[in-house]
Amino acid sequence: MDAVQKTLENKNNIKSIIKYSLVLLVFIGALFLSTQNDGPSKFPKVVTDEFTFTAWVNEGEDYLKKNYRWITKILANYIKAGYYFLEDFLLDSPWILVAAILTLPCFIVGGLKLGLFSCFVIYFWGAVGLWEASLQTVALMGLSVFLCVFFGVLLGIACSQSDRFENFMKPVLDTMQVMPAFVYLFPALFFFWYRRGTCNIGYNDLFNATNNTIN
Repeated sequence: MDAVQKTLENKNNIKSIIKYSLVLLVFIGALFLSTQNDGPSKFPKVVTDEFTFTAWVNEGEDYLKKNYRWITKILANYIKAGYYFLEDFLLDSPWILVAAILTLPCFIVGGLKLGLFSCFVIYFWGAVGLWEASLQTVALMGLSVFLCVFFGVLLGIACSQSDRFENFMKPVLDTMQVMPAFVYLFPALFFFWYRRGTCNIGYNDLFNATNNTIN
């Protein structure tokens, strides 16, 4: 037992020595870098000049814009056409028809309380002068939900049939779910060139539900 305890103590001592040595090396390195810049408030150029990550990103952006942006523009045109069709339909239709389309599903699915609440919300849109803006939002949300369901179900079916594809998609979708929306919405705006509005719909839950249901 004494030999085992001594061995464990020696290992702990070695780990402590390594840890403190690394801390000391980092401290010495920081002092050295602080002497390589023009002032104490400026980051050392010896680091920024060697680290060309920004140049790589810019080169990659230029390459994608030059070779693949035409594809995303085609997709964006179809999405915009669908959005404008739905928006024009809601704006040009009689208000009583629009109210019926929006409230009847609420009565059927959610009962009397949800139906009355939807009636009050629609009345509020018109009362405060936001009827057209609200219908534009409804059109945008409706198209986004449709695309979410369409692609979420397709991806879920594909993943249920292929374990390799599922293992590829899960880290991507999980990363998108925990990542701030603007991180991937800005590139989407850049490549799809659609500035009217954007929506962040959770594909991950629908994808997992479809995949788990089939499996």
